[in-house]
Amino acid sequence: TYEESVLLDKDVDLLGAGSDRSIVFSDGDRETLTLAGISDVAVSGLLLKGDGGLGMLINNCKNISVADVASAEHGEGADYPGVGVYVFGSTGIELVGLDIRDNQIIGIAFSGSEATISSSNVESNGSGDSSAGILIDEGSNVQIGSSEPSENNQDRDHDIVEEADVPSATAEPGSDTPPESASEATEMGGCAITGTEGVGILVRQS
Repeated sequence: TYEESVLLDKDVDLLGAGSDRSIVFSDGDRETLTLAGISDVAVSGLLLKGDGGLGMLINNCKNISVADVASAEHGEGADYPGVGVYVFGSTGIELVGLDIRDNQIIGIAFSGSEATISSSNVESNGSGDSSAGILIDEGSNVQIGSSEPSENNQDRDHDIVEEADVPSATAEPGSDTPPESASEATEMGGCAITGTEGVGILVRQS
């Protein structure tokens, strides 16, 4: 466990031993991990926790790959209200295999960014009507679900699950059937969004 806030502002990869082994904990009112103004960088194998309001900030970055990262239990801070991952003013962001849970207001937020997110679990984020599993804000272009079919699902589009009662979920247009569980949705390359008090996906565009 590393008890510090981490700032990555150089073009170097940050590779942990796995989200179940490498823990970064911020005990101050700051982001647990900040990526600032960097490009062509990979981040993987981390669990981000802390007392501040934000797990990971990706700010003004290009071509960033984030895989096998968990961000959990971020409460209200001075600058952020409890967000797992915040992507701001960035392009070419690829989020794969994330586990985002138990953050106070929003699981993952995008603002003015271009990104894809796939094979990820977004669970029990937010309290109250203003909360969201995923927030897509002004000027963002976000693809949810991989553009490439998984080996076991060549004929199916990638699905989004927004309720714990998965059998009632609706499949994306073009898919044969909805996923039968949250784990199946992530295996298909999609996202399982469950347990949010507000809305699963909130899009705010002018």
